[in-house]
Amino acid sequence: MIQLDPVNDDVRFAVTLRDKETGTVRRHEFDGEGTNDPAPFQLEEAYLCDTPVILLTVQYPWHHALPEFVRALDTFAFHRTDFALIDVAFGPLTDIALADDTAYESSDLEMLPPIGVRCLTGQGGKPFEFFEQATK
Repeated sequence: MIQLDPVNDDVRFAVTLRDKETGTVRRHEFDGEGTNDPAPFQLEEAYLCDTPVILLTVQYPWHHALPEFVRALDTFAFHRTDFALIDVAFGPLTDIALADDTAYESSDLEMLPPIGVRCLTGQGGKPFEFFEQATK
């Protein structure tokens, strides 16, 4: 179970993850994108860099003069086993962007979305990090 709650009157909010079978509960606090009222947008279980993860994309209401900008999205990656935070990507993720960064030829990089995943083997236990591709 995943729950999102405002923390205070400012822009902070909390993500609480709870495993009903084991009783494991973990709470993480984050700064929102201009608001403390995020809503779940997408939830997915996946394997990235040989690690079972939970990907939670949240949307923030966005007030902007241009009508096509109605929300901001962030994606959080948590270990599926203990709910520890791995990394945060500022923006939505797509399946192609979530492939290991070694899965592509250099000629393919121009067609990829701006957010990728870089595997970090043997670097302090963090299995991967999100990174922003070079501007196209």
